[in-house]
Amino acid sequence: KEYMVNGNSVINTLLLQEDIRKGQRVESFKVEGWIDESWTTLAEGTTIGYKRLLRISDVAPSKLRITIHRTRDDANIKKVGAYYAPSLE
Repeated sequence: KEYMVNGNSVINTLLLQEDIRKGQRVESFKVEGWIDESWTTLAEGTTIGYKRLLRISDVAPSKLRITIHRTRDDANIKKVGAYYAPSLE
């Protein structure tokens, strides 16, 4: 599924949540960003569960695409977020 990103926002953190009332289902996924007219892999992972935060390099994609590679049943993604979190250093 594809999601638009507001403006030219720089992001470095992705949030994914499943509706776990129906069980944890996602076993493998990939998140890509539309950058410079092509899809670039930003993160890959296994389970998502209640909440999965993924720290990535600073990027400014115009849209995000989430591909679920493997599930136990139909995936129920509850929330997708993209944020910029400043460094704590």
